[in-house]
Amino acid sequence: MILHAKPLIILAALASLTCWTPVCAAPQSSEQPSEFASASGVRWTGHTFLDGKGTQQRYYLSPGSENAPIVVLIQGSGCVPLFAAVGERRRAATASQDLLVRTAGDHARVMVVEKPGVAFDGEIGPSPGRSEGCGWEFRARYELDDWVDVLRRALADASPRAGVALLGVSEGGTAAARLS
Repeated sequence: MILHAKPLIILAALASLTCWTPVCAAPQSSEQPSEFASASGVRWTGHTFLDGKGTQQRYYLSPGSENAPIVVLIQGSGCVPLFAAVGERRRAATASQDLLVRTAGDHARVMVVEKPGVAFDGEIGPSPGRSEGCGWEFRARYELDDWVDVLRRALADASPRAGVALLGVSEGGTAAARLS
């Protein structure tokens, strides 16, 4: 009970936040969103957009009212994809995003953004949370400044109407601090 009480209070308070200009700039064009359910049954909509280098990037948004605030969960170190393949047609959430969606309920939507160089449904490397074992594309693309730019552009593409809260985990906390 206590585990759920504090996050709900925090998320309920998000309704009073407003979107600040450095994060919520004009949206980039994106292609049609794709919908799917994670292995635990949480529904997600995937969106694509172009980053500052013209490379296609991807973010995922949980369902909910467009007037609800958005909580951006920014994952920690490494190149683990946000959704890893489980069997033929299922995807398991890898960054606790499904738990956050269930905790937020109708109070907020949850957004997660794939890091530059990480493939959708990619494999989880031998050292989750570290760059060892990550593919060449991730190692070539991933720098904190690029990651913050991708986060900023993803938020602009999502065009939040209500407040935005940043929840950075481990290395994601550094990105959240730079983003704000």
